[in-house]
Amino acid sequence: MSRPPETDAVTYLTILQSHLTEALLPTLLDVLQDPDLTAQIGWDLVGLLVPLLPASQACLDQVARLGNPREVVLKITEALQETSFDKEMDSDEESGILASAEEDAALEAVVSPQGSDENEQEAQRMPSKSIMTFTTLLGMLSVLQTRIKTKYPSRFLSSALRSVLGTYRRAVPSLSASELAEITQAIILFTRNMAKCAKPALPPRQPHRDSMITAQGTEGHSEDPSAVEFVIERRLLQCFVTHVIVHYSSSGSLQEDDEGLAWAVRFEEILHPERVIPNRSTFGKRYAEDPQLQTRDSIVREILPDSVLDAVLALGLWAHWSGRLGDIAATAPDEFSGYLQLLSSVAAQNPSPTLRYHAHLLCSFILSAHPSEAVRLAFIRDTLQHCPFSALKGIAMGWLKDQILEATNREPTRPSLFMQPDTLRGLAPYLFPDLRASFEEGSTSDEWDLILTNFNFYLASLNFYYFLLVAQDLRKRLDVEALHADDLHPGLSFVQPLRLAASRLRRNSRTGGPPVAPDVQGADFWLHQGLSDLLLLEDALERIRTALSALDK
Repeated sequence: MSRPPETDAVTYLTILQSHLTEALLPTLLDVLQDPDLTAQIGWDLVGLLVPLLPASQACLDQVARLGNPREVVLKITEALQETSFDKEMDSDEESGILASAEEDAALEAVVSPQGSDENEQEAQRMPSKSIMTFTTLLGMLSVLQTRIKTKYPSRFLSSALRSVLGTYRRAVPSLSASELAEITQAIILFTRNMAKCAKPALPPRQPHRDSMITAQGTEGHSEDPSAVEFVIERRLLQCFVTHVIVHYSSSGSLQEDDEGLAWAVRFEEILHPERVIPNRSTFGKRYAEDPQLQTRDSIVREILPDSVLDAVLALGLWAHWSGRLGDIAATAPDEFSGYLQLLSSVAAQNPSPTLRYHAHLLCSFILSAHPSEAVRLAFIRDTLQHCPFSALKGIAMGWLKDQILEATNREPTRPSLFMQPDTLRGLAPYLFPDLRASFEEGSTSDEWDLILTNFNFYLASLNFYYFLLVAQDLRKRLDVEALHADDLHPGLSFVQPLRLAASRLRRNSRTGGPPVAPDVQGADFWLHQGLSDLLLLEDALERIRTALSALDK
């Protein structure tokens, strides 16, 4: 096939429209490595490549990366509107089925009922062409929306969201539970990617020579969106997710008279178990035992918008301030811990700083409200020991500090678990882990990765250690000096490796900070973030050095 530069882009596109087949896709992928050519013809290739999925996946990905983003987005919205989820069959099959539907159904029921179920399950495991098309186009939109540089990005986002929602609404009645779960999970991923884009940029600063990075294929001009634009984008996403929840939650029912996820009736069963009819399966039990219902519950939890989460947190805070949290002591420890884990994960990971703060506030109130110190201590220890999220372990450090301060105000006749030296020694390996091996050998890149990944935890641990060192009364009552006699002296096993690593990274920072590949999205942000984190760690390390020197004197 003749291709550029032997032929111009328009002629080449005409040839593709007439001759493109699956066999030619590897050659086309090679041609699409040319950014200029892909920018010219990429948007017209969407309609040609979508029918050839899954073989054309790599070509479509390349179009999303290098095609003209505004034009390709328009073509994708058209393709979404044309996507049909109706079950397809040829005319011969249709006439045969209509002619003998009753006979076939009876035969299948008598001869091989189990085989029929197995065939249906096998068919459901195979993704249909329409589902593949939908998920592929969503993935392309996620890439393209980040590449569009305009003063009014909400206009493009609004058009994309309307198209996605319209397609999803048409799909809901036609798909099985597993198929609907698949495209809904694709929407969850798409929404999260869009939410990352709908954030204000960092304040302008003097660019470093190594941080002047431009994403390949991004539009050459850029206009900074106003703050109002970010608010509009966030509201668009909230409205979009709300509609997705409505359509998904009403996609099936347990009984004819129960639509949605049966939230109200399940809540009623918990509040008033005496009203449950004996020997009758409850809705709560069905959702606990049915895998499909569990999947639906899980998906809705994932796509709950911030507006709903905001309302839930407001109700929780109102219940605390009005003294209506209920009998927390009567809650089983496992249930209490599970509830706090869910709430604390919001406090650690939600993109909204306001919601993170209020989730942290509510979680702290509920934790402190439990009358058993053993339960409170067990939850804090479990979080420090097993939680994989650095930010959440940092929050647990704050809970521990709050519990210690609260315990100092108690009468001496009421000893507290949080004021016992054995408690501190038992938590020490999780508060101040041994970092000597982690920072002893490894490249600068590895050290930057450790700092950036665990920054929240490292900083919280250093601040907590400083708190123990400078609070003279607490230092004596908790016998902090005993920690220094152990093999895992926090100053040697935790602080010193961090100090040495910070010193090496500071020397290396003159070359531009943490190494980030130029094609990584948000590379400039990570360069700036890494140096900011390093500065905060150095400040905490210097305060600890001063406090330890004072103790030695």
